[in-house]
Amino acid sequence: MTKSELNYINSKLANSFGKTPSGEGTWRIAWNPDRTEKRLGTFRDYTENGNLFIRQVTEVREVLKYPWIGDFYILERFVPFSYEQLGIYQSDGYECLFVFEKKGEQLPVLWDPLYAMINLGINGPKKTSKPSDVEEAEKEFKMMAEYFGLGDEELLAYGGGVALPGIPFDIEKSEKSENKVVNGESNISIDTPDSSE
Repeated sequence: MTKSELNYINSKLANSFGKTPSGEGTWRIAWNPDRTEKRLGTFRDYTENGNLFIRQVTEVREVLKYPWIGDFYILERFVPFSYEQLGIYQSDGYECLFVFEKKGEQLPVLWDPLYAMINLGINGPKKTSKPSDVEEAEKEFKMMAEYFGLGDEELLAYGGGVALPGIPFDIEKSEKSENKVVNGESNISIDTPDSSE
């Protein structure tokens, strides 16, 4: 994807789904290797070839935001949150919600399934009894399932992370654990409420 194509899609996302207080789109497509943030962590430094340990130091460093994802485009959403509580000292407030990857290959970023996915995530399925609306919703859902390569089982559980806006988590519990970054990998976790409570 060219930079102008990326800018065009991000402009459409901003016009369709709103903007942040700084004027950027609340949803955006980004190239993962370009995504960094400053984190407080304990880092181990090695020589360039990785054979010789130099030191271990606790400091704030600029690190890859999603080092486990690889070289793929990602869909991010702006999530206002106090990241400093998690040891992240310079974050733009965006979090990855989808990786454009299918079986290790780059999934093309196409507007129609992207728009349908975000719209479904924000507004939920259309509630209607008109047969034409039901047919249109089924057609849209099938288009998304085909694009994302989802079969019946994956439609219910894709096997990746899920963001649930509005679901509280216990930040005090999270702060008690040691939030460290070693070699660019974090052990930060967010505890969600126990469903039995």
